[in-house]
Amino acid sequence: MFSTILLILVVIIFIIAFVFSAAGLLLRILYFLCIALPFSILLGALGIVLCCTIIGIPLGLACFRGAGSLFFSFL
Repeated sequence: MFSTILLILVVIIFIIAFVFSAAGLLLRILYFLCIALPFSILLGALGIVLCCTIIGIPLGLACFRGAGSLFFSFL
């Protein structure tokens, strides 16, 4: 009796853990597609524009670093 209840609880815990990990994966994919990818593209484009001037080169390089860290935030 006790072992069957324990087995049922373990199965329920594994199911809940799987659902939460799947939801976390879905949220990571949505974050990447809706936030990280567009902002990294915009920062890269801004970095290209800023690097066209001599004064803006340090800011452009900072934009490239920010775009890279935002794009590869999952690694």
